[in-house]
Amino acid sequence: MLLVCAMPLLASAPELEIADFGAEKMPEDITLSRATMERVPHENGFARLVHFEQSNYFPSIVFKPREGAWDWSAYSDINVSLYNPTDKSVR
Repeated sequence: MLLVCAMPLLASAPELEIADFGAEKMPEDITLSRATMERVPHENGFARLVHFEQSNYFPSIVFKPREGAWDWSAYSDINVSLYNPTDKSVR
């Protein structure tokens, strides 16, 4: 499961959701390299199951800003929730 959001540094800054991987349609500002993604049931909603290719190159998920460049000045950190559905370790 993937959920990505930025946590505010200042009380006046809103929490910013970067991507909702449970949405029916994948956001257009997310691209995959050497990976595929499918929408799957998870807990009380949906998530994305990502399959990374075994490769000499690094598979990735790239988050592009919706416009311009990212401005993280009002935020203290980025929160990414991950869930590994297998008993194999992830590196």
